[in-house]
Amino acid sequence: MAAIADVSFRVGETWRLDPTMHDSCGAVLDISAAAVKWRLALNGVTLIQLTIGAGIVLVGDGTTGECTITLTPAQQASLNIVAGFYQHECQVVLADGTVTDQFYGYLQATPSLFAA
Repeated sequence: MAAIADVSFRVGETWRLDPTMHDSCGAVLDISAAAVKWRLALNGVTLIQLTIGAGIVLVGDGTTGECTITLTPAQQASLNIVAGFYQHECQVVLADGTVTDQFYGYLQATPSLFAA
């Protein structure tokens, strides 16, 4: 069962999420051999998908279920991110093919006072 994770970031700052992945019973997942995917969408249309090695980095060897998801200001600019509400979702596909949605929710992008 996926957790609701509503978050807020400023446009132009580095967006960083530091989740720990769990199974349906709450036990930490070993994601060392898993596919971890995070998507950002607007009105249900995917703007970008990050994966391990492309925006997602495992913490340590992945056996603790931890990773870091990062969307840079350059990526935001290339996606024409403006202030507003977006949807985001994270999914893990384990080596045995098990699919587990980890979290989802709204991502609020707010204007920055430092924007040019």
